[in-house]
Amino acid sequence: KEYLQAPFWPPNIIIPTRHAANMAQAQQYIGSKISLISKSEIRYEGILHDINNNDSSLTVQNVKSYGTEGRKKVGPQIPPSAEIYDYIVFKGTDIQDIQIEQVRSTDVPGVL
Repeated sequence: KEYLQAPFWPPNIIIPTRHAANMAQAQQYIGSKISLISKSEIRYEGILHDINNNDSSLTVQNVKSYGTEGRKKVGPQIPPSAEIYDYIVFKGTDIQDIQIEQVRSTDVPGVL
């Protein structure tokens, strides 16, 4: 798993900084499979579609919710959902943790 850090997000979040070099580095992760845990302790998996530094958000595509999976300490656990969401936009302030699960392949089939 690979990580990026950003000073304007909580310290354990892997979102790019506003600096061009870091933004270019972060853009390589667009199209990668990510796992995200929200502040509500719900885990989501999907494909990183967009990183928006202007409003400190990221957009995830083909998103599946796995519920709280026992993480929630107070209140009822939230079950997983069978639904696949086309897109979900997450605000940086709503994200507890995010990890790159599988970096997108930059290989082009048939080209050596």
